[in-house]
Amino acid sequence: MGAPSWIFAGFEFSPDKGLRRQGRSIELSPKAQGLLELLLRAPGALVTKAAIAEALWPRGAASDESIARVGFVLRRTLEDAAS
Repeated sequence: MGAPSWIFAGFEFSPDKGLRRQGRSIELSPKAQGLLELLLRAPGALVTKAAIAEALWPRGAASDESIARVGFVLRRTLEDAAS
């Protein structure tokens, strides 16, 4: 069985193939891809800063600013690709 995949808002994402829209690959940083996967694995659930920090920075503490920056970059990438 292959890696999971998700389809949302015209995008398709799978951990092994990355993010795509209309057949076009959209580049994500490793942290942004990790955040996207974390959010997609928890549909409808609240994902806390602590959970994000633990998943994306397993060896050290992440600042609120670091977490916010990854969220900003992911949102911006999705917005740009959707327009």
